[in-house]
Amino acid sequence: MLKYLNRHYNYWTKRGLNGPKPYPLVGNSLSTLFKPLPSVELEYFEKYGRLYGVFNGNKPILTVAEPEIIKSILVKDFHLFADRRVRPFDHKIIDKNLFN
Repeated sequence: MLKYLNRHYNYWTKRGLNGPKPYPLVGNSLSTLFKPLPSVELEYFEKYGRLYGVFNGNKPILTVAEPEIIKSILVKDFHLFADRRVRPFDHKIIDKNLFN
């Protein structure tokens, strides 16, 4: 059963990226219950570097803090990153913003 719950959590390891160890079912989401998200992200950045992977539940999320890679994503490769995390604001323009 535990193997089934953890089956997705080697996604970043297979791709050679570091990141915090996820917990079954919740991934790395528990960290944000005890600390604000910016504090958690800063800790991960200091520990894992400018490019690391986390999990929201069992969904892998790539975190990028390298300006050249961010520029490439936002300009050249924008069409390849259509499956972003969605945080709806119920606003027709803000909902389409890449940073949301």
